[in-house]
Amino acid sequence: KIIQNINCKILIVSLGSDGALLVTKDEVIKAVPPKVNVKSTIGAGDSMVAGIVFALSKKLNLNDALIYGIACGTAATINEGTGLCKKEDVEHLYNLMTTKNIY
Repeated sequence: KIIQNINCKILIVSLGSDGALLVTKDEVIKAVPPKVNVKSTIGAGDSMVAGIVFALSKKLNLNDALIYGIACGTAATINEGTGLCKKEDVEHLYNLMTTKNIY
């Protein structure tokens, strides 16, 4: 409804450990991260947003940007406290991500 009723082209909704949804007028994609040993959730959402913005700045498509963002958010959870994500963790998790079209 947000896409239809408001001038919003792209919406990404975090589902926490269940991944995220990317919604456009043409599709709904769910990206699911692998299960990890969560040590902290501090900064995970911010890391996800930063990863999406970074990926888009590198001209990745929306699907890959979503996956990269979730890999960043997930990578942040495997570090204690405010450690946030590490590049090698992000790259490893990015390669394990799965997506499925819901619509």
